[in-house]
Amino acid sequence: MGDGSSSDHASGRRSRYSNGGAHQDGVQHTRPKAPPRGHHTFNLARLYGSTIGIAAVQISIYNNTQAMHLALAKHLTPDRVAAYVFNAASTHGLAMLNEMLTEQAGVVAVIDEFKILMIAMLIVSPLVLFLSKSRSGSS
Repeated sequence: MGDGSSSDHASGRRSRYSNGGAHQDGVQHTRPKAPPRGHHTFNLARLYGSTIGIAAVQISIYNNTQAMHLALAKHLTPDRVAAYVFNAASTHGLAMLNEMLTEQAGVVAVIDEFKILMIAMLIVSPLVLFLSKSRSGSS
């Protein structure tokens, strides 16, 4: 009677082991697995890590753009400016020249940032060899 393999008629309860976990509707009901402990902390670390990484890249691009703009503008002389802008003495001509310099400085800054990220990836990529295999039994 109380061995877990049949119904316990005296108490009116049915043992959970009596028919292999199937309920009266014949459907196998299983309890969902709990997520591994610490997954919230892991996801939070991923979120903050990516946010800080993106912010660092944006700050670096912004600073490199300013530095490149200054370096490019340092080489401008009145005779070189006249070659690029028809009316360099006007406000509109100087604004066009500044826009060209900022665009070129931005392109150089992004290229420099990609070089930095490429070097960082080449340095960090050997760490993949130290990753352990997945512990899940589904593989």
